[in-house]
Amino acid sequence: MQELTISLEGVNLVEFFGTDNAKFNVLRRAFPGLRLIPRGSFVKAVGPEPELKRFSESIEQVTEFLGQHGAITPQNIEELLGGGLPLDLPKPAEDVILYGPNGALIRAKTPNQRRMVELIEDNDIMFAIGPAGTGKTYTAVALAVRALKNNLVKKLY
Repeated sequence: MQELTISLEGVNLVEFFGTDNAKFNVLRRAFPGLRLIPRGSFVKAVGPEPELKRFSESIEQVTEFLGQHGAITPQNIEELLGGGLPLDLPKPAEDVILYGPNGALIRAKTPNQRRMVELIEDNDIMFAIGPAGTGKTYTAVALAVRALKNNLVKKLY
């Protein structure tokens, strides 16, 4: 029996493990010959060498997918473990601000919202004025959540 410890640094752990470890349990079912122990931002696996190698490659695929799309479902994990990237999911777009629940794309919808995103990336502070219902708060909150998810800020007030 061999032992392998995989670091999940830089990965959104809530998204990786899922509610009540639902997503991690998909990995457990896929590797019944391994004993998988999650501890904080590490996953410890104990088992035979070939299974550990396959598990390590699978974790790499899942974390890469999560990094590209911002979210992953148990079905996505099953498809990744089955081999290859799922074909029905869109490739990450450049104008996406962040990925919401269940992989929903949150993006700037109007030219002024896109301009707001560009300006906030270049400046520390920005004031937006305009009529109600034009997406000022929507865009600002999406940018704040993105900063929080990317560990650029520690807390939102």
